Amino acid sequence: MACCKGNEKLPFQMEGNVPVKAIAVEAPVADTKTKLIVHDGVISAGFFSEGVPIGGGTLISDVVDVREIDNDGKPKVVVVSFADGTTEKAVLDTSDTYSLEQGISICITKKLLGRNTTYGGALYNKVIKRALDVMKKNELAREYEKIATIAAQKKAEKEAEKKKARREKIRELETERQIEIQKEAYIRAIKAMREEEKEAVSEAVDEFGKFLENLIEEAEKEAAAESNKEEMEKETNQTVSEVNAE
Repeated sequence: MACCKGNEKLPFQMEGNVPVKAIAVEAPVADTKTKLIVHDGVISAGFFSEGVPIGGGTLISDVVDVREIDNDGKPKVVVVSFADGTTEKAVLDTSDTYSLEQGISICITKKLLGRNTTYGGALYNKVIKRALDVMKKNELAREYEKIATIAAQKKAEKEAEKKKARREKIRELETERQIEIQKEAYIRAIKAMREEEKEAVSEAVDEFGKFLENLIEEAEKEAAAESNKEEMEKETNQTVSEVNAE
């Protein structure tokens, strides 16, 4: 970390403790784009492009002391003191794991939040609470969106199942209708065949009746002819007998 003290040349023009204007430097700062500057009890940030300062600004008062307060031999509280005479502290929660760097980070965050007021600690707690509330709200929103998505999917699946069931029912009814149509057609065909069979049998009976009538008529004719023949033979015999008797 680069530090400047006393009248050491800075890459910024200062007004009080605030760097207000980037100025040229004799040697470009290599391999960095950001530089931390400590000057007159103030920590500032300098921003460089290809080694040339392009801007910066005051962050917080310089850190002058960091202390760890033990509890039964174990660090529990981190206290950071600043050049302006203020201090910030971070207290380890019973459920947390101790970290000196995290404790310092909390103290610096409190100081940054209290830049324009002396109530940095109170603001820190409120900002943390706000962040937790936002996280919880967003988690609930995401959970609600997830539940709504699942509900929409289930509704869509249910609607799809209903449509499928309706299509199946329509196909079933159409199949039944086609079966009934085929059944009626079959019954009509059977009736028609039976009617045709009846007509055919009736015609055959009529023909057979006529045939029998013809046979009877022929038989009667033959019988009559035979009878006439016999009568004629009797008459002939009788006449011959009469002639012979004379």
